[in-house]
Amino acid sequence: MLVCVAVTVFLLRRDARHGEPVALAPGVTVTTAADGTVTMVKKGAGRTVVDVYEDFQCPICKEFHRVNDATLKNLAAEGRAKVVYHPVVIFSGEPLAGNSTRAAAAAHCVTDGARWLAYQDQLFAHQPEEGSPGFSLADLVSYGTAAGETGSDFASCVRSQRYAAEVDRTSQAAISGGLTGTPTVKVNGRALPTNETMTAEGLRGAVVAAG
Repeated sequence: MLVCVAVTVFLLRRDARHGEPVALAPGVTVTTAADGTVTMVKKGAGRTVVDVYEDFQCPICKEFHRVNDATLKNLAAEGRAKVVYHPVVIFSGEPLAGNSTRAAAAAHCVTDGARWLAYQDQLFAHQPEEGSPGFSLADLVSYGTAAGETGSDFASCVRSQRYAAEVDRTSQAAISGGLTGTPTVKVNGRALPTNETMTAEGLRGAVVAAG
């Protein structure tokens, strides 16, 4: 078992260096919630909780995802942490806010956890240039197809922006609760500084120390 875990960790880190999508390890479950949050955890995991607040239009969030996607999945696979993703809209001006809202609302339409992670990969891979209109509804549907989300209800959900109001509500609640920017990463409620958030070593070290 130790050999399998070591090999898994090596493969995940190798994929991350090349910016490729990272697969889930066996035993890790991913569940979506009514409020749009997504939880990645392995049965019997410790008490450490990592909360990730991200905006799909935020360039630094895209970089965080590139640097730390494998790290987060490794931490879940090792049972060191429960990882909870919180998609939010941090921007207030257009076209950024509209881009963010459309993307987060579309992500909310993905009810299968593994496909949600694949959709997250798609959103960051196709992130519009900051300040330009993007994340068209047609594109958001096509990203779902690439992520394995091919049901007609998904397409209808995205096109109608069924969850746009819920995205706005949860985003405003997070901002009212003290969220000032994205990405924000909290370990057991403590917001990590940039040197821990934006490096794989820093993030892993913070989680290991908390456990």
